[in-house]
Amino acid sequence: MASDRGYDTADFVGARTALGIAPHVAAKTQGSAVPEPQPIKTAEGYAVSLRRRKMIEEAFG
Repeated sequence: MASDRGYDTADFVGARTALGIAPHVAAKTQGSAVPEPQPIKTAEGYAVSLRRRKMIEEAFG
């Protein structure tokens, strides 16, 4: 599930993880709720999600 930086909260990330859904949240640089070590951030799908999201946002920018 791809989400922007505004969804980088402990409640959102925890609820998705409990359901077995990998939350592809654009992590904040400080105070991120994405767990460390970074099993979510190191997944190939996470990197693809961030690239695709950037492409979409550039079209509107």
